[in-house]
Parts: sequence; C-alpha cells; structure tokens
Amino acid sequence: MIGYLGAITGCLIAFGLAPLAVYGLAARIFRPASGDHLRLLLVVGGLGPAALTWLLWLGLALAPGQPGALYPAITTLPCLALLWATREALAPLRRDVTVMLGTRLRRRLAAGLLLLLIVVVGYLVTVPMMAHDPLQYVSVAQIIFRDLSLAGYPPNPADPELGVFVAATHPPGHLMHLLWTFLWQGDREGIAFLRLFSVFYWLAQSASLWALLRPRGPLVALLGALGVFCAPLYVETVLIAHIDPYRIYTLWTAVVLAAWAARQWNPAALAFAGAAIGLAMFSHSIGIVALPFAAAAYFLVTPGAFWRVAFGRRLAGVILLTVAALAIGGWQYLENTINTGFPVGDTASIWELAELNYDDQLRELRDLSGLWELIVLGALRLFVADNYFGLIFWILPVLLPFTWRRFAEDRVGLSSLIFIGLFYLLVAATLAVDSVLIVKNNRYLLTLAPFFAYSGILAILFAWQRLGAGFGSFKPPDRVMALLDRLPVQLPEFRIMAQGAFAVAVVAVFFTSLAATRERLSSYRHFLAPIATLAGDPFRAIADDPRTFGPTISFARKHLAGNALPLVYRQPEFSVYAWHPSIRAIDPTLADFYRSRDAAGAIKRLRRLGIDHVITPRNYLPLTLGNSAMEELVADPHYSELLYQDNRNQVFRLHDSPVRVRCEPVPGFDSGWTTDLLQNGDDTNIIWDHNADGETVRRLIWDEDGRIRVMSQAVEMAPIREHLPPELAARPLVLRLTSAVRGDGWVRVDQLNYTDAGYELEERPVWQGRVISSERAIDLQFIVPPSAAIIRFALRNDGSIRGDVELRAFRLCVIHPAEGDGAGTALKQ
Repeated sequence: MIGYLGAITGCLIAFGLAPLAVYGLAARIFRPASGDHLRLLLVVGGLGPAALTWLLWLGLALAPGQPGALYPAITTLPCLALLWATREALAPLRRDVTVMLGTRLRRRLAAGLLLLLIVVVGYLVTVPMMAHDPLQYVSVAQIIFRDLSLAGYPPNPADPELGVFVAATHPPGHLMHLLWTFLWQGDREGIAFLRLFSVFYWLAQSASLWALLRPRGPLVALLGALGVFCAPLYVETVLIAHIDPYRIYTLWTAVVLAAWAARQWNPAALAFAGAAIGLAMFSHSIGIVALPFAAAAYFLVTPGAFWRVAFGRRLAGVILLTVAALAIGGWQYLENTINTGFPVGDTASIWELAELNYDDQLRELRDLSGLWELIVLGALRLFVADNYFGLIFWILPVLLPFTWRRFAEDRVGLSSLIFIGLFYLLVAATLAVDSVLIVKNNRYLLTLAPFFAYSGILAILFAWQRLGAGFGSFKPPDRVMALLDRLPVQLPEFRIMAQGAFAVAVVAVFFTSLAATRERLSSYRHFLAPIATLAGDPFRAIADDPRTFGPTISFARKHLAGNALPLVYRQPEFSVYAWHPSIRAIDPTLADFYRSRDAAGAIKRLRRLGIDHVITPRNYLPLTLGNSAMEELVADPHYSELLYQDNRNQVFRLHDSPVRVRCEPVPGFDSGWTTDLLQNGDDTNIIWDHNADGETVRRLIWDEDGRIRVMSQAVEMAPIREHLPPELAARPLVLRLTSAVRGDGWVRVDQLNYTDAGYELEERPVWQGRVISSERAIDLQFIVPPSAAIIRFALRNDGSIRGDVELRAFRLCVIHPAEGDGAGTALKQ
C-alpha cells in the first residue's frame, strides 16, 4: 500500500464502497419506494467516508502504535461486511440509474457532466495546498501518522519533536480523513489526494440538494444543486481543501435524516439519524449544535397532536437520537470537559494576557467593536458581504413573508427554517454575553449555506406558484387598460408578465452570485502545477513564487541549521513544507516573553527557550508581534540580523546579546514628499504638512479605493554604496525605517525599487498595521538588493477603518556592521 496505487485504492474504498455500504444500511432501514433508491444514495452516500474515518479513529484509539497497514484493514473490513449484508439493495439502485439514463440525451448529458467533473477534480488535486488552516490540519495529521497514536492530540503542549502547537480542541474527524490517505500511500509527503475529500463532500452536498428537490421538478432540482456554487466562500473552501464542506455536509444530512425519522415511529431510523448527528459532532467543534438543533427539528416536525401520545413519542425519539449521537460523536467533548472544564475550546492562553490586549484589538481588526458593527458586519454578514456569500442568502428572507405557510408541507424545508432560527438564536445569545465566538469567523456563518439554499429554492417555487395563481384572474383598472390598449404591441396577460419578471430576478441573483464566485477564485488560477504535484513534490510549484510563502520555505530549507529553532507566526506552512522544528507565536511557553516590556529582557527569555531565529510576516501585523517586544527586537539591528526577505516574510537571526552596529542617517529624507494619484481624482486635502516641535507632521486621509498614495522622496543608492568597503557595496544593503503614527486607520507602507533610469523593478510590502488612537511606532529593517539604484516608499490609508492618520519623524538610515563583526554575511534577497 505504497504511493499512488495505495492512495487510489484508499480513494476507491472511501468514495465508492463506503457510500454504497451506508446506502445499503439506509435502504434496509428506510425502505424507499421503487424509484427512490438513487435519491437515497445521493442523500446519505456522503456519510460513507465520514463513517469510515470514524472507524479509523476507533481503531487508533483502542489499539495505538500498531503497524500502519493494520488500520486500513480493520477499517475496511466492516465496510465490506456491511456491503455484502445489504447487497440486495444494489439491484433496485441499478434499475434507478438505468431509468435515469434511459434516453440518449440524458446519457450524453451524464457523460458531459462526468468529463467536466474529471477536469475540475484534476485541476483541484494539482493546486498546491497553501491556506493556513488546511495546512494546520495536515501538520497535525502528519504527527499522528508518525506516532500512529492519538496520545498527543491535540498538540497542547506542543509536539516535542517539531514544536507544532494547536490551541483548538476540535474532534479529530477531519484529521482521520487525512490520516486515511497517509496510511494508504505509506508516507506523509504526497498531499495531492488530500484535496479529494473536500471535493467529494462538495459534490455530495450538491447531489443531496438535487435529490431532495428532484420531486419538485428538474429545474428546481438544478437550482438547488447550484445553490452551494453561488456562495463564493464555500467554493473557495473546496479549492483550498478546507474542512468546511465536510462539516457542513454532515450537519445538513443529520438534520435531513432527523426530519425523515419524524415521518413515523421507527427506532432503527432514529438510531441511524442519531449516528449521522454523531458524525456531524465528530467533524468539528461547531458540530456540537447538530444534536440540539436536529433534535429540535425532529421534535417540532413530528406529525400528530403536540400533547399526550404524540408528545411522548417526540420525547422518546429525542432520547434515542441523543444516545446514538453521543455514542458516536460525544467522546472528544467528554475529554475536553474533563481536561479543561468546557466541551469545546478554541483559544490559547497567550491571548488572555493583558499585555497583548487580544480580545479588544481582535474586535477592532475585524470591525466588530460597536453594537452596529456586531449586528450588521457580524450577525447579518451573510447579507452584506457579497464577495464572500453572494446574493443567494437574500432569497429566503425576501420571499419568506409571502410563502411561509407552504413550508408546512415540506419537512426538510421546515427543518431548515428551524435550524436557521436556532442558529441565529445562538448568535444572539453569544452577542448578549459579549462574545464574538461565532460572528468573528465568516466560515462559521457559512454553516447555514445548504439550509438557506434548500429553503430559498422552495421559496422560489412557492412564490412562482403563487404568482401564477394570484394573477390568474387579476385585471388592472380601466384607466390602466386604456393606456395599455394604446400601445403598438399586444402585451401578455399579467400572470405571465409577473412570472417573467420574477424569473429574470431569480436568474440575476444566481448569475451575480456565480460571478462573485468566479471573481473570488480568480487569484488561484496561477498555481496550477500538475507535474510537480503529481510527482509527490507539491512544494516545487510554489518554491519560487513571490506571491506565496514558498521562497521563505526554500530559504529555510537551505540556510537554517538542523538545530536552529525559529519562532514562526504561521507555523502550519513551515511545519508541512520545511518539516523543521519551530515554536509557534501562540505557544504558552512564550508567556514570560510577552510580559517583557524591554528588548534586553525579552531577548534573554527567547534565548533561554533556545529560540535563535524569527520569521515574521510582512503582509499583516499579528497582535503577538505588534503588541509585544518582538517588534522592537526585529527592528533594532543591535538585537537581530535581517538574513532574508521576500514579499511575504522576513527571516531574522537573534543575537545572544546586543552587538555593535552603526546606522548612518540618510539626510533630507523627511522632505520633498509628493501625492501620487493611481487613478484620476482630486488631490485636494490628501496630505498636508505642518511643523510641530520642529518636526514635519503629515496627515494621511482615509481612501477606501486605494486610489491615493503618498510618495517619499527618492533615495539614490550609488552615493551610499560609494562609502562602503567594496566587499559590502556589491551586496544587498540593510536599511532601517522609523516613524511615529497616530490616529485611527490602516496604514500600509510599500518599498519601491527602481533602476537608475527610473524604471520600477518591484513593489514590496514593508509594513502594514492597524493604528488605534494612541501613538505607535513604525520601526523596521528591510533589504535593498544590488539591482536597485533608487528606492522610494509609498504610504496608503486604504483599509476598512474610516479614519485619518498623522505621521511624523520619518527617518531612514543605513545599517553598517562594526568593523570585525562580519554581520550581514548571510544576507539573501
């Protein structure tokens, strides 16, 4: 079971045999009518890989440390046994498929769809994994694969060998999917097949919506299948191989099966639905809502009088659902409660330090500081952030006032409304206790996507039918009819006109949302690398791409010694692709360091932990960097040496103690600044200078469109290099930029390098951060390559905060190592 042959075998079992086995069990329990077997497979088949990986977890929990080949075997055997025991369900399934493909047109459409699917999947598996959270799951799964044990999960405290640290205590469902692939392919390096799980659950979600809506008509089913395509963030999570398609599908299916189990008293159906709820709980911490929400849906949609016998049946059903769900998915929550006192947790103790001021500044950074922002940009973000969610979520709230009575005839639709209502009650409850736990993350709100899609499509159908019935006998007033009679064309009846306008509006919503999805995914089109990815080295595709972290990892692979211990702010990328020990910036062992207020004490604490390098991001400013002594350490050449920089990161070596360096000022740098309009516009009041205590103060106004930037004076490098020894003049130079800023806004500083003829070579981010009221410093080191004859700086205030910023005391100096120190000999650009 080594390499691609093993990985393909594992995929065939997970995506082929496991769904058929789950379908066979469901067919025996629900006993679908003739013609409904394919529909049942499309609704429950996605639970196959989820159940398979739960069995893998069970085997690993009961028998850790066994040979790696044992776990796929003991996991696959129950699947094969169940498939054999329920083989009688395969014959009606084949008949349903034959009927569905009964015409030549349908067969051609199916062949075209299959071809398109192959192309899409082929593309997705050849895009390297680059997103932070998916790589974090991969790094933890690699550790589990290394140890073949769950004893170190979650890695808190950090893994002793690699230093991987994760604060969250999510159930390990997604990790077991990744581990399944590692076990079958026999190594942890190849990660192409890891993407297939996200793709599978995406397609399973779409197929489920199609199957559930198919009895309403083919066009309605098609709109349902397209529903999840119309949420840009959902499709992006598929592309970056995130957990969300998996957790959302299991949560959706749990609610659907609970609604099905409510049709009549059937303990087996309740147990099956309870197991599905347990699998949803096993997927992610937010899956804990599956039990109360699905149980509430079951309780409310069960037919019969609410009291007496019907109430007892409802209560018994809820108890059976609960027992089955907790037996499958309750173990991680029990362990979390025993260890931490809470069933779920996703916070690091570092964030509770007063010195970091994490909670307040997180709200500021995500525009959740006030009540209005919490409601509009938090709870209602589904409806205002169209670049994340499209317009598909607007359908239900717009049409529900006109169609709500009809939802009583569709249990799944009614259950969807119940789920949405309970979810927003949960949001309101968390906001009421001053928590942003749910609204701080767009992906948590994305949980509602299939529920809004299904109920929204039903609302479209009901509204369409009501328009047809309501305008069937409608006749406008006589004056209106007289005006219409004068028109040179014969207008159709009002019913047709109303339905036509409604159809145009629906099509516009779908096309607008699909366009938003396309726009959101357009930035990923550059990262197609099929040969490198399929050859088992996906990193090769991004190793030299300046838009990614690849160049930083390449530098670390080549120049960091095996015993070096870097402090990193984005550990997952470093752990997966460098496979080198590191310490994460939120590791609790750094608490004493974050309490340090001066650089001298801070560096002693870092060196005491063995930390000798720091890798800092350039395209954003983490709170653990901007609110700690680390910002001073990496800006001051007495304490750190800048070894490397690219568009995304900088790599520093920390000194054991302060070293002798000289920083020679660049005269006149703080004068002669200009305004640069990137687009046509009025430059009035963009920037003004005045003297305060002998210093120049500049006001940088807010510019939402990023149209305006303020340019520093040009700094010619030739005169600077002339005063350097020949061996240093030909190498990259390190400069230091300092300034003081005050105000309320987002400030971004870019470094622009030019040739001696004035042609721009490159533009790189130097500093970007949130300025909140009180004065703070911009202080940094940066590298100027030998190819740059002239450098300038561009400043922008173009973030989401509608505030202006004042800047003063801009200083630029060239860092010279003291004679004999030899500092800077490892500089890379």
